[in-house]
Amino acid sequence: MRDIFKSSNHNSLFQSNGFVRFPLLEPEEVSELKALYHELGLEDKIGYGYLVGMNDDSISMRKEMQGKILEIVSEKIEASMVNRKLYTATFMVKLPSDQNYVPPHQDWTFTENEDEDPSIMIWIALDDVSIENGALGFVKGSHKITKYPRVFPFPVAQTTVEKFKLELFDQVDYVGMKAGEIVVFDN
Repeated sequence: MRDIFKSSNHNSLFQSNGFVRFPLLEPEEVSELKALYHELGLEDKIGYGYLVGMNDDSISMRKEMQGKILEIVSEKIEASMVNRKLYTATFMVKLPSDQNYVPPHQDWTFTENEDEDPSIMIWIALDDVSIENGALGFVKGSHKITKYPRVFPFPVAQTTVEKFKLELFDQVDYVGMKAGEIVVFDN
């Protein structure tokens, strides 16, 4: 796999674990993103307990949201990475509830050769997060053992991960984060 990060330590952690976390944004930038989120007034129109900006019906709002998010974060993200292109940006917010959780899964395939050029997802915490309020969780090293084309929606594509998702909860390491930290993970 080619280097993803300019930091050799970040590359090592990413290649070993499939994810890496590090500080990215200043408090003012976090505040700016939170203000944008509140200004947009996103709603859970699907009823899943999550607000996802890219699911909004308004194409102009989605373009505006993406442009403003990228304006705030892209320079810092690109400064920490080697030859990566930011594809899209959105808000993803888990609403408070004891009933909403995302079971272990793999995101869909975005690149032709994931061994050489993995597609990655970037998540930036705008609030401090822990297992109690929506932290992401990862199965360390799983990006190395489950290589096959993946599609959406997950329940339709019966991959090994989808089939055993409930059993995988015991293997998940939850990543607490401070507001402004970033976690980059292999899809």
